[in-house]
Amino acid sequence: MAYSTFSTKRMVKKLTWAATLFLLFILSYLREIIFTSINAKIMGESTYYQKTIKIEYIADWTSNELSQLKVILTLIFSFLFITTTIVGLRYGLKNSKGAQIAILFYFFIILTSITLILIGYFSSTFQTFYPYLRILLGFVHNPLIFILVTTGIFGSNALASKK
Repeated sequence: MAYSTFSTKRMVKKLTWAATLFLLFILSYLREIIFTSINAKIMGESTYYQKTIKIEYIADWTSNELSQLKVILTLIFSFLFITTTIVGLRYGLKNSKGAQIAILFYFFIILTSITLILIGYFSSTFQTFYPYLRILLGFVHNPLIFILVTTGIFGSNALASKK
């Protein structure tokens, strides 16, 4: 009976890990479509390469309103990616070490982002720092941290089992 319970828990962890990775890829795809659509509208384009969804309710929005929407969506997607990654690592791996490492990554990224925003805001050179913020958000808005942390944990476990 104990073997069956162990096997079931292991299978649930594997399924949780796979479902998390799949969800992160879906979130990445949705984010790309939505932001590409909004950016095309801001630039005044009538067509764009990602025209897979139509966002009718923003058709009459101004560029300023769309820029504000992008900020709100950035915060929402950041929350979704961070939460999904941490929960997936916590419940998809044997121990919580992966989730703790991801929390450290995200803490560093958020702290660096806030620092850049404040420097840019108070020095009136926000546009200078904006490309760096986009790079940092690029790490948050994709499954990269999930994959890197998982690979690191698997590698660490493999090395520890050889000793």
